[in-house]
Amino acid sequence: MQRLLRFTLPLAAALGLSLAARAQTPNAVGIGTTAPAASALLDLSSTTKGFLAPRMTAAERTAISSPARGLLVYQTDGLQLGFWYYTGTSWTYLNPAPAGDNLGSHTASQGLNMNGNAISFGTFLGQQLNLWNADYGIGIQPGTLAFRSGDNFVWYRRGVYSATQNDAGQGGSLQMILNDAGNLGLGGLTAPANRLDLALGSRTGTHATGRALYATGDFGEASGGVEFRHSNGTQGVGIGFNSLYASGSNANQYLNLMPKGTGGVGIGTLTPTEKLDVAGNVKISGTGNGLIFPDGSKQTTATTGGDNLGNHTATQNLNLADKLLVGNGGAAGLSITNAGNVGIGGAAAASAALDVNSTSKGLLPPRLSEAQRDAIPTPAPGLLVYNTSTGALNQWDGTRWISYLSVSNANTIPSTTFNFTGGPQTYRVPLGVTKLAVDLAGGAGSTNIVGGTFQEGGRGGRVQATLTVTPGQELTIYVGGNGNYGGNNNNNGGGGGGTDISIGGTRVLVAGGGGAAGQPGRYGPGWGTGSPGGPGGGTVGGAGAGAAGGQGGTGTGPGAGGANAGLYYTPGNSGAGAIGGSPVSLYDAVSGGGGGGYYGGGSGGAGYYGAASGGGGGSSYAAPGQTSNVVHTQGYQTLHGYVTITPAPGVPAPVLNGANFQNVPGDNLGNHQATQALQFPATTSSKVNLFNGDYTIGVQGGTQYFRTGDAFAWFKGGGHNDGQFNSGGGAVQMVLTGGGSLGLGTSSPVAKFDIPTGSVRLPGAGGSDTWFNYPGDNKNYLRGSTIIADGGGYVGIGTSSPAYPLDVNGSVTPGNFTYGYLNTGGAGGNATSTGPISIRASHRILATEFNANSDRRLKTIIGLSDKAADLALLRQLRITDYQMRDRVQYGQRRFKKVIAQEVEQVFPQAVNQQVGFLPDVYALATQAELQADSLLVLTLPATPATAPKAGQRVKLIGKTGEVIGTVKAASGQQLVLRGARQLAGQSVFVFGLEHPDVRSVDYEALAMLNVSATQELARQVQELQQQNARLQQQNQAQSGRLDQQQATLQTQAAQTAELAQRLKALEALLGARADGR
Repeated sequence: MQRLLRFTLPLAAALGLSLAARAQTPNAVGIGTTAPAASALLDLSSTTKGFLAPRMTAAERTAISSPARGLLVYQTDGLQLGFWYYTGTSWTYLNPAPAGDNLGSHTASQGLNMNGNAISFGTFLGQQLNLWNADYGIGIQPGTLAFRSGDNFVWYRRGVYSATQNDAGQGGSLQMILNDAGNLGLGGLTAPANRLDLALGSRTGTHATGRALYATGDFGEASGGVEFRHSNGTQGVGIGFNSLYASGSNANQYLNLMPKGTGGVGIGTLTPTEKLDVAGNVKISGTGNGLIFPDGSKQTTATTGGDNLGNHTATQNLNLADKLLVGNGGAAGLSITNAGNVGIGGAAAASAALDVNSTSKGLLPPRLSEAQRDAIPTPAPGLLVYNTSTGALNQWDGTRWISYLSVSNANTIPSTTFNFTGGPQTYRVPLGVTKLAVDLAGGAGSTNIVGGTFQEGGRGGRVQATLTVTPGQELTIYVGGNGNYGGNNNNNGGGGGGTDISIGGTRVLVAGGGGAAGQPGRYGPGWGTGSPGGPGGGTVGGAGAGAAGGQGGTGTGPGAGGANAGLYYTPGNSGAGAIGGSPVSLYDAVSGGGGGGYYGGGSGGAGYYGAASGGGGGSSYAAPGQTSNVVHTQGYQTLHGYVTITPAPGVPAPVLNGANFQNVPGDNLGNHQATQALQFPATTSSKVNLFNGDYTIGVQGGTQYFRTGDAFAWFKGGGHNDGQFNSGGGAVQMVLTGGGSLGLGTSSPVAKFDIPTGSVRLPGAGGSDTWFNYPGDNKNYLRGSTIIADGGGYVGIGTSSPAYPLDVNGSVTPGNFTYGYLNTGGAGGNATSTGPISIRASHRILATEFNANSDRRLKTIIGLSDKAADLALLRQLRITDYQMRDRVQYGQRRFKKVIAQEVEQVFPQAVNQQVGFLPDVYALATQAELQADSLLVLTLPATPATAPKAGQRVKLIGKTGEVIGTVKAASGQQLVLRGARQLAGQSVFVFGLEHPDVRSVDYEALAMLNVSATQELARQVQELQQQNARLQQQNQAQSGRLDQQQATLQTQAAQTAELAQRLKALEALLGARADGR
């Protein structure tokens, strides 16, 4: 106490307290009171003043050395102004305005008693109450009260808490459980294994799992089971432990089994075929019980008595001995031997299971339509039927129906018609065909209508014949066109084209074209006379009409031109081989041209008075020895010619697909086992023609080759389908498209080598592996851990999550090297480094900083660049504002750069050329059609500005990506392409053509040119600066001299002013003296 007072009195004195204010209570000090509280060491009492604790900043508070526990200060700065106290381990802020009773900011020490009040969570949608963590709580979703559990939900009746899962605790019982598998259990189950699992009593034994509904209990046979009752409880169906029974309060109740539609009730079978189908015996017990039939009759026992074989089941075999089973007293009938041989019409041969004997009747198998045949359930191998839909005998071989061929039932091959195209066409003789019925006609000559006068061109001739051929032989066909349409063997001035068929370059059938009508000229106020053309066809073509009509072609030579009919008349031209004579003209009268044919007709002549004669028709021809049944018709066909080929009826060699090859008579390769190898001639040639000359297997010098008209495909399983790349239900193993794209496991490769799923493994040397993996997770792997590209098109090396288009994680540290650099701030220089390097490339790289090897020892120095010349060169370059034509990639973006062709004229070493595609078509095709020979025909909205050339490649964009095709032909708005047939019928965007001289600019070369030119500018600026410095120095010297002269003048002026004053004073003095005198 004395020690306390020793410290308190000075404090009180310092605080201005009188001794009278000192506490009177022992061990306590009172300020403002003489009776401090007994429980207080210091009692401050006042009604007008407060307690002022030490005030300090946060920094000063935290700087207190070894603060005592309970130390109190007032902080004057920061976000938490106010009282702080020290807990012994840390400073704690006394919040003057706590946010209510924040239950979540501390751990409760007792239960929450709401005293009749409700807990309200407001309108927040989310988990409102976490019972343990976010996995166990109660929340609100729109219109839903949601209960969440990390594992199970359980419902207990009574009991005390237990920390063991699914334990109701002492005195409790488990009522219901919903486990994490979604199974709901009732009846005390702790681990329900079915979606709704019901237990009436304890379970023993083994029970099923994975059922939708599973119930167990001590069920009776006809009561106490699982029951489904009507809402009134009177009737229902119950399931006992081994029975289905009627339940309900009714004394009598039906128990029905009601199959739906044509279904039935099966006992012992899963596929009943009748309303009641029993697989097994049916027992009827009880006296008087039996079977009631539809006619109302009742049978209580099996019928016996009499030798009625058809009305009872035999109890022993029927022994015919050497007798026959006959009907109606006939002598011939059915014979059955002990060995099971059956004879109809007599005894069966010992080697025949069934022997049908007759000299006047045949064997009539069951006659079914194809639909009825296909509906036969599980046909046995060897089953025979007659197909009334196709008129053929069919056999089931265990997997499919086979149709048998015979000479008396020949297969008919449809006709093929060729129309005018302006070019050659081909026809390949089907296998097994040696005769062709051919019908062909030449084109008609052009018709003229001038001055209201109609003059018809000669009609083309017709030839009908039977042509002898060999299977697989190729025929070349030219169909003649009408008039000026042209075509092979046509005239070139209005005559109709001849139509011919050639084999090996030799014409075997020709139909002559008609001559053209003459086109009259003006004569006086009207027109002259135009004459019709001569008809084509026949062994000698018809002559053209008019005074100087052209003569028709013959079987030995062309027709002569129209003869000179008098003064001022131009004679016609003779035909030239198969070509008709070209027309002639006199003033505006034009004669008719000759028609083409075996030999062409001559053209008509043209007269002075506007007369124009018609051209002669071309002759027809049928090769002797190769044709028969020839019929010539002269003047038959109008407009274009045609060719129709019909293979003669017969049994063609079947397609080697295994389906019907075994049924062809003769050397049936598919119906026996070969005893020797199939040998081909030991020559280099095409060995196997699968379809025509475009689909073959052959041998050339040191190489076995496979040839296709478009693409290759490898299928596993399935059946034939005519659709390209259609595996017929099998699996696509590999596809090589006409464009040269190889796909493994896909029928539509979008790149030169396309594997949609899986990996590419390339075994390396020394047992190491190098492989690519495409697992389908939008990421592609190299050697397992290094990602090549992810789904966003990013490339990562050494990282599994690239964040940039190229993301390299990792480096190597090479030896010390010297490099030049240019950073993002535009500063450049040289340095040496041994720092880590992540990327090394053989071509250009765009980066924020580029370190380039610049060691002198790497280079052969030619000399320093001429900076002045570089500056002059740079000044010649033009900077152009432009946009890219490829708007899909670049949009409306504007560029300010150079044009390669302009740079090439000034600074060619900065321009490179390479092969690439240009957007010089850049249009959506209006139509994409498939033509013969796997060609794709594209129709463009306009003729391309750059004319495509045959053999030039073109970039196309379809729904699956880019496709590269090759131009076969181009005309106007049409492109005919090879290697892009898969785009037929699709929307196709034509990007542009491939060019060998696509230019690119080496901007690094331009940058170095700019550096050299900038150095020259810097030199020139330095000279100007030096000149300026000298001029400034001279100016400063001159300014100093001027300042000195100005100072001298000022001194002189001051002296002059002083003299003036002296003079003035002197004058005043002299004046005063004068006045004084």
